[in-house]
Amino acid sequence: MPAPLYLAAASPLGGASAPDRQPAMTDPAAHDAPSDAEIEHQLRAGRSLEAPPEATLLRAMAVWRPRATAAPAAGVLARAAGVLVRRLQAALSHDTGFAPMPLPGLRAAALGTRQLLYSSDGHDIDLRISPLDAGSGAGWRVSGQVLGPVGIGQAVLRCGSWSATTAWDALCEFSFAPVPGGACVLLLQGADWDIEIGPIDLHAPG
Repeated sequence: MPAPLYLAAASPLGGASAPDRQPAMTDPAAHDAPSDAEIEHQLRAGRSLEAPPEATLLRAMAVWRPRATAAPAAGVLARAAGVLVRRLQAALSHDTGFAPMPLPGLRAAALGTRQLLYSSDGHDIDLRISPLDAGSGAGWRVSGQVLGPVGIGQAVLRCGSWSATTAWDALCEFSFAPVPGGACVLLLQGADWDIEIGPIDLHAPG
């Protein structure tokens, strides 16, 4: 008996039968995810910047000029622009007065050194006042040292119309001489603070 013959049924919509509409098989390797090396290469390529033409760089360098900065004057504290300066008043904690220093062969005792100790906002100031000897001329010597977290700074001493400014050294020590007699005010200036001391009377007791 001969084998039966089967014919493909036509689609009601006039197209091919369901088996004929199956999608064509594709290569699964074409849809594989990229490797780590390929991803790294693409990221590096996306972050890279093109260098501008050499002519553009030369024009930019010709236009740019460094700003000239004036050097600070000697003995003058250069503070940062816009810094807020705290104004402080020092409090006296100890004053020895002018203790007389007896000298051999002299009836009158010489005037000794007066020591004053001040404190303000974590800073201690040791101030010394002594008369100049005859060989140095008339007047006084005012010296001192700022203790605590100080850094660079300067001292300004004003006695009437007389005034002087000096920067303190690496040990935060300063000195003025000769200083005229009278009432004096000492101003210590740090990076962001001012400490005022005085008035201090520079007159011999008597």
